[in-house]
Amino acid sequence: MAIGTGKTKSLLVFALLAWPFFLNDLFLIYATQTQMNLGLFWAIDLIIYFIIPSTTLFVLFKSGTLNHLGAMLAKPPLMTGLVGAIFMAFGLDFLIIQKLGPLLYDYNCFRQCDGYAFPNQTWIVYYGTIVYAALSAGVLEELIFRGQAIFMLRQFTANKIVIVLAASLLFAFIHWCLGSSNLLITFTIGLFPALWVVYTKRLWEVMAFHIIINLLAFT
Repeated sequence: MAIGTGKTKSLLVFALLAWPFFLNDLFLIYATQTQMNLGLFWAIDLIIYFIIPSTTLFVLFKSGTLNHLGAMLAKPPLMTGLVGAIFMAFGLDFLIIQKLGPLLYDYNCFRQCDGYAFPNQTWIVYYGTIVYAALSAGVLEELIFRGQAIFMLRQFTANKIVIVLAASLLFAFIHWCLGSSNLLITFTIGLFPALWVVYTKRLWEVMAFHIIINLLAFT
């Protein structure tokens, strides 16, 4: 049975891909309140944040539903884009996360969960978990909240500014449990990859940007 066509189909596909990331906020709130064991925390995170979204993506790719994402990934990364992504990641990390972030956190509202804590039994476990978190978020979130979200939004409007703002808001709201300051920071940082995808229809460069931003933030 078909799930719909056009606007309805793209909206349903996005919802099917995005729901685990919103569920993850509820999980983070529960983990914070219960002071969950780190081993259990990362085992559940693996299921919610990686296994469910990646399995869903695989099934939808095999069914031909995500041909538009396949076309984006088929374009080889631009060297200038990758270099720009590196400089942009370091620049935004310094200006927004390191400099502006501490000022905003003085006025943070409705924070309900802690950020990610990494197991540190050994340096291999510690840095291995950081790399997993950076890679999984950088790849999956860009596919879903830039690639699929922008494809979906294009079904409703041709206004590129509206698309960029709406995609950045959707991305920001998967971090809502961290409070208003994190929402603002995530929204601001998310504008740049959204602009890139809207105007170039490429994903590799924004994945690189996102992975680097995460590595800098986690370390």
